[in-house]
Amino acid sequence: MIVAVVLGVSAATHNNGQGNAAATLHKVSVIIFFVLTVLQAFQTILLVRMESGGKNQYLEGQKSLGKKHGLIILLGISALLLVREGFSLATISSSTKQDNEHLWYPLLALPEILAVVLYATPGLVPKRDELPSPQQV
Repeated sequence: MIVAVVLGVSAATHNNGQGNAAATLHKVSVIIFFVLTVLQAFQTILLVRMESGGKNQYLEGQKSLGKKHGLIILLGISALLLVREGFSLATISSSTKQDNEHLWYPLLALPEILAVVLYATPGLVPKRDELPSPQQV
């Protein structure tokens, strides 16, 4: 991920984004982010399959929204991130389409903002003292 960030920053600062090298760096950065997002979504699906099959002691008797519906929220976050990165990948060679505000706001900005808001769901991320100690695992 650090490589993708460095490539993206380098592309944005190299020749003000106008050169061939900058375009190539930008494309590589977008592709790396898309691949990482697909891997994250795959891991989320594996987590949902693993957790939905059995009884989870951690979630038992919990009342918060994040603990009751955490798996659905994580799937939603993954879907939103896939939409965002899919839009970036689909418009990788057309800055005109990528900068079109009728597409940019609903397909890039809104999914990112909604993902951040969903991560802030109370109880989605357990407190450190709620996690089992390494000896218990």
